[in-house]
Amino acid sequence: CKTCVNTCPMGVYEDKGDKVVVGKEDECIACMGCVAACPVEAIEVIE
Repeated sequence: CKTCVNTCPMGVYEDKGDKVVVGKEDECIACMGCVAACPVEAIEVIE
């Protein structure tokens, strides 16, 4: 659904067309916005 792509304030996620990948993991600020926004609980942030 790509909600994480649109939610992340740091632009960590990259839309690759058929899938979403974490492209800039080192820029994640662990705000947990993606976790809260994901409708299928597919994201886990590990600090």
